[in-house]
Amino acid sequence: MRTEIPQEGRNNAGTPLGDSCEPPSRNGGEAAVRAVLRQARRLIVLVVGTTVLLFGVVLLVTPGPAFVVIPIGLAILSIEFAWARRLLQRVKHGIRGGVDWRNWDDWMWMIGLRKRPRKNRQEQTGC
Repeated sequence: MRTEIPQEGRNNAGTPLGDSCEPPSRNGGEAAVRAVLRQARRLIVLVVGTTVLLFGVVLLVTPGPAFVVIPIGLAILSIEFAWARRLLQRVKHGIRGGVDWRNWDDWMWMIGLRKRPRKNRQEQTGC
């Protein structure tokens, strides 16, 4: 079987090289721009989320809705960061009633420094 060598300026199908139906391949420059934009978005989310979160922490000691602002800051951070997503899930669980806000062990669990404390048998049975 004989294979033909394409003529100069033409592909194997005989059409000119510039007239193919395929989209032009991405060059390295476009991929680099996407990587820079991705990192810029990540940096913006970090700065805005951290600012809102720190503002919420300040509201813990000053008059204001800290328990509203802190989850908003975590929600902003959870757009890009998995650790913030996990912490936000713990805060949601605590807000729904799974945490005794007066218990230090529950606070330590909420921020991820301890495993979930076990409730003793009397609390579980209600006796």
